[in-house]
Amino acid sequence: MRPLARALAGHDVVVPTLPGWIGNPTDRPALDLVELGETLEPHLPGAIVANSMGCQIAVELAIRRPELVESLVLVGPTVDPHTRPLLRLGVRLLSDWPREPPSLWWIITRDYAAMGLRRFARTARFAYRHHIEQRLPLVAQPTLIVRGRRDAFVSQRWCEQGAALLPDGRLTVVPGAHAAHYSHPSAVAQEVEQHLRER
Repeated sequence: MRPLARALAGHDVVVPTLPGWIGNPTDRPALDLVELGETLEPHLPGAIVANSMGCQIAVELAIRRPELVESLVLVGPTVDPHTRPLLRLGVRLLSDWPREPPSLWWIITRDYAAMGLRRFARTARFAYRHHIEQRLPLVAQPTLIVRGRRDAFVSQRWCEQGAALLPDGRLTVVPGAHAAHYSHPSAVAQEVEQHLRER
């Protein structure tokens, strides 16, 4: 998230590291999505910008603690219901990998290695079992969904459906793939700033 944070330098931006990821080691077992959201509460109130599984965490936090979350920006929200079952999801994830900058491969590999196989598997299970499509209608905050045009992991079809499920949602498409906030931070920052101005 740091490239996007730098592109949003005119704002008061915090880039927290969730427990269990590199830079924030913990002896606690892997946290579920609600518990991960609770670790963000000290940084709020404010808007939340999230990517991938982070979108699921942000949605749960927005539903549970609406007084803390002013608005949401969801970049490539998972899990795309059209990628189920698990085998299809894995194929889509592998298809997206070559579309991301090689520098991101190293960051992801390093972070997941630091998590350890057990924590990674349990966290991934929490994300896979979460049905964000059932939760989006409960989000009261203004929400922008951002999709990278070449995202092989999260489909255009799903992002359109996700925006329609939100009481106050809209979709925009930017250059890049699943991690558009990393590969094209200026384009995503421009959309974030417009969303904040409008809302």
